[in-house]
Amino acid sequence: MEQAVADADAEGLRLVDAARESGYSEEHLGRLVRSGVIPNAGRRGAPRILRRDVPRRIAKGRRRSYDPASDARNLLSNN
Repeated sequence: MEQAVADADAEGLRLVDAARESGYSEEHLGRLVRSGVIPNAGRRGAPRILRRDVPRRIAKGRRRSYDPASDARNLLSNN
């Protein structure tokens, strides 16, 4: 299980996929990568963001959906 979580966290996501997971726009994520706030796991002109580095945005008035990978990471880090 630990290896599956590590593999998922190390996956490089395109900005469009990272935007879908994060709740932030592609443009905003691109700015964060260009400014160095988020490391670029891709190459110049084709940035990617590692899943573990994708910021998560919580919409106002909405509960977070259950994220089993995050739950597994929390369990592993507490041991």
